[in-house]
Amino acid sequence: MADVRDLLLAPDLSEDQVLALLTPYGFSSPRSIDACLQRMCPEPVARLALAEHLDAFLRAAARSADPEQCLLQIDRIAEAAGQRAAVYHSLGSDPGWLETVCTVAGCSRALSDVLVINPEYLDILADAESLARARSLDEMRLEASRLTELFRSKDAALNALRRMRRREYLRIGARELTGLGTFEEVVGEISDLACALTAETLAVCHESVPFDGDEKPDRFAVIAWGKLGARELNYSSDIDLALVWETPDSDEEARHTAFYTRLAQSLVDALSRLTEEGRMYRVDLRLRPYGSAGPIGCSLQQFLNYYESWSEPWERQALIKARTIAGPPDLRERVDRFIADFTFSRPLDAVSVSSILAVKERSEDFRGRSGAMDRQVKHGWGGIRDIEFTVQLLQLMAGARHPEVRAPATLDALDGLERCGVISPQERSALAAAYVFLRQVEHRMQLAEELPLQTVPEDAEGQQTLALRAGYRDEPGRSAREQFLEEYSHWTQTVREIHRRVFREFAAGESGPPPELASLLEDDQEDPDILQRMGFREPARAKAALRRIAGLGAGERVSTEPQRRFLQMLPELLDSLSSSPDPDAALGNLEKMAEATGSPLGFFRSIGGTRSTMDVFVRLAAASEFLSQTLQRHPEYIDMLASPGMLAAPRSLPDLEADLLQRVRSETTEEGRLNALRRFRLREFLRIGVRDVAGLARVTSTTREISLLAEACIRVALRMAVEEREAAGGLPGRIAVLGMGKLGGRELHYSSDVDLVFVYQEDAARPDAFREFEKCVRRVLDILGRLTEEGRGFQVDLRLRPEGNAGLLARSLEGYRRYLQESLQVWERQALVRARYVAGDQPLARTLLRDVSDAVWGRGLTEADLEELRHIKRRIENEKTNRSGEVIDLKLGPGGILDIEFTVQLLQLVRGGDVSRVRRPNTLQALGELARSGVLPAGEARVLREAYLFLRRAENRLQLYQDRAAEGVPASPEELGTFARRLGYPQKRPGRAAEAFLADLRRHCGRAREIHERIYFHTDFTREPGGASGG
Repeated sequence: MADVRDLLLAPDLSEDQVLALLTPYGFSSPRSIDACLQRMCPEPVARLALAEHLDAFLRAAARSADPEQCLLQIDRIAEAAGQRAAVYHSLGSDPGWLETVCTVAGCSRALSDVLVINPEYLDILADAESLARARSLDEMRLEASRLTELFRSKDAALNALRRMRRREYLRIGARELTGLGTFEEVVGEISDLACALTAETLAVCHESVPFDGDEKPDRFAVIAWGKLGARELNYSSDIDLALVWETPDSDEEARHTAFYTRLAQSLVDALSRLTEEGRMYRVDLRLRPYGSAGPIGCSLQQFLNYYESWSEPWERQALIKARTIAGPPDLRERVDRFIADFTFSRPLDAVSVSSILAVKERSEDFRGRSGAMDRQVKHGWGGIRDIEFTVQLLQLMAGARHPEVRAPATLDALDGLERCGVISPQERSALAAAYVFLRQVEHRMQLAEELPLQTVPEDAEGQQTLALRAGYRDEPGRSAREQFLEEYSHWTQTVREIHRRVFREFAAGESGPPPELASLLEDDQEDPDILQRMGFREPARAKAALRRIAGLGAGERVSTEPQRRFLQMLPELLDSLSSSPDPDAALGNLEKMAEATGSPLGFFRSIGGTRSTMDVFVRLAAASEFLSQTLQRHPEYIDMLASPGMLAAPRSLPDLEADLLQRVRSETTEEGRLNALRRFRLREFLRIGVRDVAGLARVTSTTREISLLAEACIRVALRMAVEEREAAGGLPGRIAVLGMGKLGGRELHYSSDVDLVFVYQEDAARPDAFREFEKCVRRVLDILGRLTEEGRGFQVDLRLRPEGNAGLLARSLEGYRRYLQESLQVWERQALVRARYVAGDQPLARTLLRDVSDAVWGRGLTEADLEELRHIKRRIENEKTNRSGEVIDLKLGPGGILDIEFTVQLLQLVRGGDVSRVRRPNTLQALGELARSGVLPAGEARVLREAYLFLRRAENRLQLYQDRAAEGVPASPEELGTFARRLGYPQKRPGRAAEAFLADLRRHCGRAREIHERIYFHTDFTREPGGASGG
């Protein structure tokens, strides 16, 4: 039997053998990995040591961001240590240590270089307890002081501090990369390290700089600006400093000034000089008084005079993040007090606002010339600087009246701005999440080489590498790069929208809405026809709703600040409503949502934080009565929908299952557990529905997301039922669940039932086992389907089980096999085309699915089989299709969804025995494989695909409106026009929208019906087994 150790110990392995041994680990380039392994073992003792732990090394490397890079860096570190065998044995014997080393080596060459320079620092990564804890500023200061006390010379002491920085960067970087340190902890530790090293460097320089006098003066302080001042430093940041001192008012002033100037020069040189031990920090002094044109430092009085008399508005903005980090405590207190008092002494006046906005515009214009503004993490559109600028501008406006907004750190400032009502909770949440995301992306770029990189790579390979370092991993159908770019685009667009809104508000000053809009909130005005022009069918009711939202009673006028804010946002709100499919329904539902929160004006302020968020809520309110009512019952979900990060990407099945299981297990009663499942379903339906109506997901993604949600609920329901049976004595065997129909194809819509089949394998000597499994299945049905105060989970349909409604709820494996061999009818073979594992015991399901595959694909279709299928299809058309004329049947009507699905499934049955690639439970995937295999002409496959997507999108929009299955699209002109607008047809004229929709419907269904009739009813597959080509 092959052993992975053979890679290092067996002579002359073939390339195929190497691939076979490495493929299970999931490496994208096994040959490169093998080359790395051979390189790691230049001598036999190292080869034996690595071979002993090779499986552990390979598994840990495979989990890293870059397995090949990981092994190459470990090779460098082991070589530098001079004892490869000892390193391999130590790491291999400690899984946690190995995992940490591989994580660091796979993400960061810069941190790996630290270990190459100082292999003894490997022990830092072995101390899990130390890595889990953030170090305080006092600890770092104490360590720095003790280190310098060990050396007599200035250069030796400074080199000790440079080594401390290198060692601490390794520890802090490992904390971040392994997830042991939060973002706030990491930037806080990086900043505190810079503070400790700067203060100790100042002490060393103070001792070494000579003074021409008696007692050496020490009234010297260091002011930190920017990210260091806010405790937000990153790995490659410059440190922005200003240096001030206090001189006596006497003839000693000149002598003191000369000393402090030399001390300032010595400090800057010591911090920034590059030596054999590296450098501590690049120092930027451009924020000091008079900038680059000014002296290296100045007296405290000069500092105060400059800001009070000469400083520009943008310099006042910069002071928000300024604080002292070194110097005598009383001097530091005076400086810090002045900074706080001066910065927030008064709100910005119009001239100052204009000046600051102009600086931002010039900065964007300058950086925009170089391009890549959509990839610039710091200075680009929606980047870190946009967040910081937005926050600081709001701080300057509100800080005079609200001390809670004066925090230097961006995240703390956001919290303060929310608490005093300057921004909404959703704006705070979005900006905070975006800030952490973008800063962490910046960190991953900088940790790679410890360079001040700030631009996302342009090439796909570089983007994939960055995505992997940022923690993304390839998933089926979506690469790590695609996931990362989607989230990056989402957050930068969200930030840019908020930034622009704030920018516009300040630029607009006190300008209000147009008078005709302002009159909408006045009680003594005639109903203006503006609402009718905007598409409201009942303008008087709309006006009354707007006044109720504003909290205006009879005869009352706008008077409070919240009411004035609502008046300010009225133009955008009405524009959004006017652009919706149904302005009246949207406004009515929004009003009900707002009332449910208990603070209608607060609700509208929250959703009006960005136009995109407002549009999402308006579209939802117009598109779905069901989801609007869900938000009315659960206003706590509003924050989730207003948080862009919750909508950015679909959730995976493991994520959904784990989340639901945790929620269910946190409840202590049966009713609580059932309601937890139902609330989870509603919450996820909201998330999926908003992604749908906001255009964030295609119809195929929506149906897949609904199906994954159903699967998660089924898995948790089965687990609950099995655990209950275990508590009552245990199930006498194993049980599995197969999905059929649209669940099997992962094509559920919002009102779909879930078609399931339960199968079990009983233990020996338990002839009554079926009763226990029947109880288990009944319990699953109850968990999913019982009506509670929170509604139902999912309705389960078991009619596709053997014998249908007359059969047992669960069938034994042997019983199912007999049914497949003896009783299987041709229409049941067609249904089993979509059979797929969903929940329960996977090996059992695989066993049954192999038998199902033999039964479905093991023989072709006879003429009798074909006639039976055609007879069933005609009967469905005659008996099931809605012919009342009151609705348009998207599913069963001519050329509808069922025609396309039956066409595809018939071709699968005809050719699936010979062409295994067409055996797909998903309709569109099967359609694609039929075309690629030549079974169906590409042109006809394209027609069916376009029709299917059109119909499924229309069906989804139909089923989204109410929480019950709809028979079809209402045919009345008004309702049809509203439905067409929900699909995105022209907004202003309902008749035109309906006509356009009907024209597309006839075109798609007419072409699909022609293909269906030819293939399903007029092709002799017993004579033409090769395909379904048209004549």
